[in-house]
Amino acid sequence: MIIPRPFESSVVDGTFAIPSDGVVVLVMDPDLDSVVSWFVADLAAFGVTLRAARRVDAAAPAVVVVDLDTGLDDDGAAATCGVSPSGRDPSDERYRIRIDTAGVRITGAAPEGVFRGLTSLFHLITTVSPQAGVRHLPGVDISDRPRFAWRGLSLDVARTFYAPAEVREVIDICALYKLNALHLHLSDDQGWRIEIDGRPELTSVGAAGAVGDRPGGFYSQAEFVDLVAYAHDRFVTIIPELDMPGHSAAVLASYPGLAAPSSVSPAPPGPANVLDPTVDGVLPFVREVIDQVASVTSGPYIHIGGDEAFGMPADHYRSFIEAVRAMVAAAGKRVVGWQEIARADVDHTDVAQFWFAPPPELAGLLVDDGSEPVMPEGLSIPVEFLPAVRAMFADAAHDLDRMASKGTGILLSPSSHVYLDTPYAEAPADPAQATRQQGLGLQIYPRQTVRDFFEWEPSRLSGVRQEAVVGIEGAVWCETLGSFDDLVFMLLPRLPGIAEKAWSPPDDAEWVEYRARLARQSGVWTVRNWDYFTSSEVDWI
Repeated sequence: MIIPRPFESSVVDGTFAIPSDGVVVLVMDPDLDSVVSWFVADLAAFGVTLRAARRVDAAAPAVVVVDLDTGLDDDGAAATCGVSPSGRDPSDERYRIRIDTAGVRITGAAPEGVFRGLTSLFHLITTVSPQAGVRHLPGVDISDRPRFAWRGLSLDVARTFYAPAEVREVIDICALYKLNALHLHLSDDQGWRIEIDGRPELTSVGAAGAVGDRPGGFYSQAEFVDLVAYAHDRFVTIIPELDMPGHSAAVLASYPGLAAPSSVSPAPPGPANVLDPTVDGVLPFVREVIDQVASVTSGPYIHIGGDEAFGMPADHYRSFIEAVRAMVAAAGKRVVGWQEIARADVDHTDVAQFWFAPPPELAGLLVDDGSEPVMPEGLSIPVEFLPAVRAMFADAAHDLDRMASKGTGILLSPSSHVYLDTPYAEAPADPAQATRQQGLGLQIYPRQTVRDFFEWEPSRLSGVRQEAVVGIEGAVWCETLGSFDDLVFMLLPRLPGIAEKAWSPPDDAEWVEYRARLARQSGVWTVRNWDYFTSSEVDWI
């Protein structure tokens, strides 16, 4: 009942009984103490009592042994593709579990591998119903490792601000499904979400609001450091995104002197939202921001945005990206950006996030065929602004070729397959959710079922060099999501399917088999008060 499905597993004779009144976790290496403490604390909510120990007495009712083996399955290490968002060796995530009548033994190539193994054991324990206070785990031998080294979720906290406690719950969801990156979209037209010393207007003005009448907010640097540490303890790396040079209306509202309306032709609707590198003060401002964000980020990457700089002259765009890329390098970090950064001077050390896979309704709008443009439901673009939009997206057809010529790593986030603000297509099993379902998700996306989301294969994406793929990242944009419950409603039950595509062997699971595993996850979601969508495609337990 594990999601994502392990690479290799085989049946072992017998079962192992885990009583609710006592399990000893034998910790063979002190480097694993903090990893085991998470496991012990999380299982307590499910009525399973554990205690960690260095030795086991003869009266111990049950034993789970955790240990390190740096040479674990060396031949399999090469199967993991891409780079880890943590900068660690992707082979660190390898683990093995053996369950038989004598107990459970988990070995990992590193503490990260033991954590992944304990996560799989957590799935097994919480999806088996106790009988007379005892959970009987089936005998199994699992040897596991990820398919892709980078497996993440991009969370939009600009359009809806989520408090630190809510972000921690998102980190918990990521860790539960072996995702290892949380990409925080910290700035956009609707809000700026991180404190920058010496730039108070970014938070007093730029962070004051969100979409519509939603409250704004921001993370102090201390709060952000705490989030980074919380994620690190669960082997999730936070990747901060500062979306530039487009999507910068919140910056320009805070510091109007950085605006250059004349640099954008035609002018975008509302206030200008582009940071132009030819304007005095823009690049020094960006350097301040990059340096401070780098100082509170433990991971090796900073996401610089780079998407949808509508109407910005191409040479100004290239100049901006190349200048910011140098700033990131000077701060000791590496660049991630949306696919448009491939139009600048990038190379194999950078990661470009491929996202542009428009639905037919939008693709037709973006082609100038001389006909009167018809706006899809849920989309509002002034007609006079369409030429700039069309020019930007026409160039998107060449981004994958640019990545190929420059050797840039590709992070897969195709909007057609992993945008979690896509509306659900099927009816909910709980009729009380029907009205809520209809109101959530961007209406420009064709509705998709949970099954639709699951049944795609990353290696079949047209034009993508598979050898350059570093991983997969789901994305959830929050224009229509007004609360944390709305967010979880859109993440679950679809995010586990994205996690499976990122971790498990290609085409390894059929929908019917996966659906049975997914159904048993609902018990964990209920205990944790995660308000998930009760898809009628799944026979929930």
